[in-house]
Amino acid sequence: EVRVATVHPHDGVRDGGGPLAASSPEAESEEEEDDRVGVPLQCEPELFFVTPSPVVTQVGFYKKVVLQLAVRIFNLHPCYGVAFAVLSGLADNYTGAMKALLRTTEVDRYRAGCFLGDALSVCHLIRFGVLDSMAFIHTGVVGALSLAFRTFKMPGDLERVHRLVQSVAVVWWRKHRALIKDGIEPPKVGLDLGLDLSGLNLIQYLASSDVLSQLMFSTVMLHWFLHGDSECGVGRSMPEEQWFALNSGIEEGGADVPEFVQHQIYTRISARRIPELFCSPFGGMDDHRLRRARLGHTAGPCGGEAGEEG
Repeated sequence: EVRVATVHPHDGVRDGGGPLAASSPEAESEEEEDDRVGVPLQCEPELFFVTPSPVVTQVGFYKKVVLQLAVRIFNLHPCYGVAFAVLSGLADNYTGAMKALLRTTEVDRYRAGCFLGDALSVCHLIRFGVLDSMAFIHTGVVGALSLAFRTFKMPGDLERVHRLVQSVAVVWWRKHRALIKDGIEPPKVGLDLGLDLSGLNLIQYLASSDVLSQLMFSTVMLHWFLHGDSECGVGRSMPEEQWFALNSGIEEGGADVPEFVQHQIYTRISARRIPELFCSPFGGMDDHRLRRARLGHTAGPCGGEAGEEG
């Protein structure tokens, strides 16, 4: 069950639960009057899910077996696997179920990445819950991406990749903004380190999480271009200045991210292949998926064939 609430950034939920009733002209007039006295005209709609009650209340001795069954279901149909984990009492909510599945070694991490990157509202909810549990503090662009895609593999669909990268950037940004609010100062380090700028040393050169998101996505594309889409992939060459040109104007107001920030990222990406950042935007991740793509088969949002229910 899904409900819709209108959320004020500071005041929390204004109107919660149930279908939204049609507003009368008098109500709209009163709302406009409220807006004039301080309530913003734009509020963010936020989806929240009512977690179903578990069918099995005490898993007990059979928890390990039930979890293995949930993993097998997830590897076939991710939506069903997550729902089964909640209904069988393995987790209290969808995010907890996803975390439990990702802690196993048998879970299909490519399917996990595809599921978490999907446009379904429940995937959006689970995605942020999973990413929020990751230790992004004091990581850089490459480090944060490697940490996220070590837990689940990068999908082949660029739209899914973009959603995941954007969510990584938002979570990373919020965690470091919290450090700044606590009065923590960035450490004094030089700019000639072997790694790219990280943590508070990085955030001071970026205007928003949107800028970070674009820089991260550009980094993923740079790795794909230079190193191909697999360990045996054939890469191409791209001069540093050309990558800088591709990133021109991504800062707020059409400004550029400082070149020394981009230089350190480029140096680290061009130095070696990073397994977590392999991306296959044209379906080259393995022969099986490539063969299915040639036959016209595409994966649905829950892991089945496109056009299947679920």
